[in-house]
Amino acid sequence: MSVSIVNYLDSSTFAGETSTVVSKPSGVQDGDLLVVQVGAATAVGGNILSVPSGWTLLQSSSAAGGSNVIQHVYWKIASSEPSFWTWTWDAAGFDKSGMCVAFRTIDPNAAISVSGQAGVANSSTPSFANTITPTIENSMIVMFIRGADRTGTYGSYAISNDNPTWSELFEVDNGANLIAVATAFRPQTTATGNSSGAYSSGGGQDTTSIIFAINPHEDISQIDTVVSSEAITVLKSLVSNISDAVTSSENITSLALRVWNKVTKPSNIWNNQDKP
Repeated sequence: MSVSIVNYLDSSTFAGETSTVVSKPSGVQDGDLLVVQVGAATAVGGNILSVPSGWTLLQSSSAAGGSNVIQHVYWKIASSEPSFWTWTWDAAGFDKSGMCVAFRTIDPNAAISVSGQAGVANSSTPSFANTITPTIENSMIVMFIRGADRTGTYGSYAISNDNPTWSELFEVDNGANLIAVATAFRPQTTATGNSSGAYSSGGGQDTTSIIFAINPHEDISQIDTVVSSEAITVLKSLVSNISDAVTSSENITSLALRVWNKVTKPSNIWNNQDKP
């Protein structure tokens, strides 16, 4: 099953503040993957002092050129979530941002396989060398971007191989401070192809990028149908020489358990009676 995007919500204020409140997108259910990006100008106030309970840091990325930018990306599996979460900074600083994206049909035991980060200073066409290789087919590749001193919108997303192109999920611009944050995504059909991102915007800028691969939930329903039917046939043949009845409603689990229980009993309870 392919990873799907449930929803996203931007909570950026682009103000100087000692805490950033990130609101939960609508439609989130328990078991969804939640990914949050919080960012700041790093001249002051770019370090996180406290993180909401249950969140894990995925990557941090910074760039120091004409201006300083930093972003931190955190993730968790949704479980009875509140309506918002609060990250606390070491100082008020400048240009704070925060956003959350929710994903569904993810592997609940290993939601994110690989990640990378890179920062580029003073470039209007930053290209990121933080290449990742997904470990599972049909992963979703996601890229979080935060830039400063930019004079145009992000665009011209590119990739380094023949997989489908990037799609921009959203972009939030603060024209007064020339700050922008954006998120782009794309599927990757193979587990072997490398994935890296590049994009452009007008004007010199400092930009950070964090890229990661989300593992899809493996749909074993079709596999289970075939395996179960074959296994039931085998198990019924094994219990056909056991003296109690085999019912048509028994499933693979109960049949396997009965085979195990019966074959450990003394041979004097066995006979050659055929069972349907």
